[in-house]
Amino acid sequence: MANEATAGAYTGITINGAAKTIAVSGARTLQELYDYSQWWAAQSGNIQYDAPLSTADGVGFALASGWSMSVTGALTGTGTLATKPTVASGGFFEDADGAIWEAGGDTNKAAAFFAQVVKTSDSSDIEGAVIGFGDKATQTRLGYNASLAVDTFVTDADGEAEGYLAYDLGGTTYAEKALVVGEYNHNFLEIPQSIDGAPVGSSTTRQEYRLGTDAQVTKTKAAAAAITGVVVDVPTDTIDLGGNTLADAYDSLKYQVTADADIDTGLPGCMYACLYGLPLTKSGTTYTARSATTIYQGVTIGTDTFAGGIVEWDTPGTYAGGTWNGNTFHFTAAGTYDFRAAGFIGTVVLTATVPGVIVQVAPSVSFDDTDPNVTVDASVGITIANANLIDGSRVQLYNVTQDTELENTTVSGGAGYSYVATLGPGQEVESGDTIRLIAAYRSGATYKENYQETNAASVSGINFLGTQTDWEAANGLGKDGSLETEYMPDDLNIQIDIDSPDQNFDGRGLVAFILHNQTTEDGIRNFFGALKSEDAANWYVEGALVDMKLDNINSYKIYDSSGIRFYKKSAGSVVTPVADPTFGGGDIDINWREKVYVSVVTTSGAEVVDAAEVVADVADAVLNADPSSRASGTVGDTLVKGKVAAQTAAALSA
Repeated sequence: MANEATAGAYTGITINGAAKTIAVSGARTLQELYDYSQWWAAQSGNIQYDAPLSTADGVGFALASGWSMSVTGALTGTGTLATKPTVASGGFFEDADGAIWEAGGDTNKAAAFFAQVVKTSDSSDIEGAVIGFGDKATQTRLGYNASLAVDTFVTDADGEAEGYLAYDLGGTTYAEKALVVGEYNHNFLEIPQSIDGAPVGSSTTRQEYRLGTDAQVTKTKAAAAAITGVVVDVPTDTIDLGGNTLADAYDSLKYQVTADADIDTGLPGCMYACLYGLPLTKSGTTYTARSATTIYQGVTIGTDTFAGGIVEWDTPGTYAGGTWNGNTFHFTAAGTYDFRAAGFIGTVVLTATVPGVIVQVAPSVSFDDTDPNVTVDASVGITIANANLIDGSRVQLYNVTQDTELENTTVSGGAGYSYVATLGPGQEVESGDTIRLIAAYRSGATYKENYQETNAASVSGINFLGTQTDWEAANGLGKDGSLETEYMPDDLNIQIDIDSPDQNFDGRGLVAFILHNQTTEDGIRNFFGALKSEDAANWYVEGALVDMKLDNINSYKIYDSSGIRFYKKSAGSVVTPVADPTFGGGDIDINWREKVYVSVVTTSGAEVVDAAEVVADVADAVLNADPSSRASGTVGDTLVKGKVAAQTAAALSA
């Protein structure tokens, strides 16, 4: 308590006993006001008035009944004044219950704020940390410095900062008050803050905020500050990344929201983070937009993931790599934008401000293209290949699901077979379609077994792995089917027409021709897999696969002079493969009933030999016989006798 002389000398205080008012126009403390009021009450001219201010402990002060107080200067104290004064003309009042001041005709209320920011790791002080305080719902700044100007707080070398946190501006209160604390090399801390006027911390016991290290930044603070082109436009909610990598853009934005500078005109970086949230967040290689409505320009995704936001495109071209997650793509220039080699998660919404925008995406991408300015081409080129197929093979690539031939060609180049198909909704191949690859091979009298594989189509393509193996039975014939002139394919009726002027034909040549025919464009299309072998002497038509028949275009009967068996399997039965009737009317005499067994009886017993060799020997003998005997029908007798002899020998060896 001041002595009487000192208290009486205080200026800036006016007491009116008759009006029961106290006016503070200077800068005074509550204690000084109390001392002055005691001096005033002791004056002889004021003896008739009550002491206007009282205290029992020097901490709590109260106005006498009926008295009021106004402040146009500054009145402060560490205690409390029970009835708060009115403030006017820039007046300021602060006690332990909070601060009140007038500005622009409004009365504002705030709590004193004393902060210290330290590292989580070792509790050491963090210099240069920024602190922002505001209301998210209304984007109102609520942090004030000691001069009562709206501001952010920056920690000093001791990690300390102080000021005021407002909760009532001109009678308006705020429901979503939040405090953010951040520093470039440390994570942002956001705290919902309830303020009622009581101080947050004190000059001796500060409110502590602990920040962990930000493992997401990749550049030093100085290097991040030097990155150019990253610009935030708050009024339009647009962030231009300037073509920088996402890692550099993140570092630049992290620097901007932690620097003691405006991120946009009139808005400090930390207040942007406080009121709007971080402009870009990061977790590993995944970057997330501030909000679904924030516009991002100049995005270079690389191999990273970009989630959310509106991504603006103004340059048609190919944008490969990376992954987009739940974005809106907005196109401002006409042309084709190719994203088929990019990854997508969720649904991408496609919009445009101009017509003539074509967006290419992979078939698996989920998209919303209700904007009439946008046309979507949801297709992608996929490779369907088998590197093991040998040159000279005739191949057919077929979409079984769509019942469509994709390609019919001959393998060449020494690298196997390969085809690039267009995969997508409504395209030649759709995801999940069953794709079949078949191949037939002949070179001279050398044949490979028919090859066939199927697989399901996907954006990854199809890599067939099967190989072609020697066809021993066909190779045993010793016949080059391309040289056979008595046979012609009837693709329409799936028949092999036989024109034999001398009334007999070599069944081995017929088989060779059928196998050769598979290596032609129409042959593989219509006859592939029609003929199968038990061995070189026994051949059959698999009727369930291809219902191929033999046809005689002449009016006279013709004979197979080879001795082989040629039959058809149909519905589990063995039947003749001959058309009935034939085109020319003449019959075809072939062995279709009896299986051909071959063995040779020697002095040492029965010896089983290669069937093809025996059949070939018999056929050659018949073909070299006198033509008149063939015409008179003895060919058939000779074949039957040869067949019976072979069967008898087989029986003897059993």
